[in-house]
Amino acid sequence: MLISDNNVRIEIMEPGKLKELFIGVIGNSDGIRNLHLIKSPTGVPRLISQLYRLYQADILGVPFLLASTDLNGAGVRQIIAHNQILKKAVKKPVTFVVNHLKAHQLRSLMKQKINFIDTSGNFFIPDALLVFRKLKNEIRENRENPSTWVKVSVIKQILTEELNNYTVSDFAGAFQISNMHASRLVTELNSFGLIKINKEGVSKHIQFLNKPELWKQVMNLIGSPVVKRIYTNSKIKNAKLAGLTALGETTLLEAGLLQTLAIGKKRYRDLQKEIIPTEQEEAKYCLEIWEWEPEHLSAEKQVDPISLYLSLQNQDDDRVQIALQEIIKEAVGV
Repeated sequence: MLISDNNVRIEIMEPGKLKELFIGVIGNSDGIRNLHLIKSPTGVPRLISQLYRLYQADILGVPFLLASTDLNGAGVRQIIAHNQILKKAVKKPVTFVVNHLKAHQLRSLMKQKINFIDTSGNFFIPDALLVFRKLKNEIRENRENPSTWVKVSVIKQILTEELNNYTVSDFAGAFQISNMHASRLVTELNSFGLIKINKEGVSKHIQFLNKPELWKQVMNLIGSPVVKRIYTNSKIKNAKLAGLTALGETTLLEAGLLQTLAIGKKRYRDLQKEIIPTEQEEAKYCLEIWEWEPEHLSAEKQVDPISLYLSLQNQDDDRVQIALQEIIKEAVGV
């Protein structure tokens, strides 16, 4: 929405767009609740009321005043001053929702510990213990740490070759993420040189590198999906066979008695209280907690072959390495 007052055009984010932005970053709708527009509180000068659209919301359970504006209407110095006035008037922390911040503006607000949401995807809300993303320029320079969704999309493309000609909306639908999150994914894939973007009218269709070249580009970037391992006797429903257990399912390698299973971080958070750790010697299961959800890449009872290879590639057993070379050759063709 654009409003105009005293010849100043200010871009205001609608509540629906703000929630979509938050969901795209946090991954669910629970991060921001009870979002609603309010009138200017008593004690707030008219000049400030004209510069901001004010909302109330709970961010990660903490009540906030949200002040949405465009930096064309209020600069960084003004925001720092307005923060004190608004906090005093509403007796709660304030988060500024601003558009298209430049790197030096982001740093200025962070230095002053001003809560803000930048519509390009930077979240700095220390009053809710939430800091998301580095500055965009710093992310582009750090080409050694692709995001989880880049890893998942690349592995899926190598396995299926079905993501060519996808649009941003196609990625959003395939991975059940917001369009904004999918747009960032495509931008990151492009920054790593993994895709080409073809424009057709207003649509952008992406084309991955061919399978062997794609694998060559990412094999040393992705790393193991395993975040931690837990030994337990607790049975976990619908976990995927992983590790040596999965390798034994697809090759002639003897897997041993200990069964290795994998679940993603998100599911582990839901099940954490039900999983009782035990000593390795007494355990029936080795539960691997993965960076991504294994079911994103495999509909079978075991994890996909590429993730399996990545999870075991540092094993120093020659038999394991021979078996891994068999499955990666079949999956990638190299």
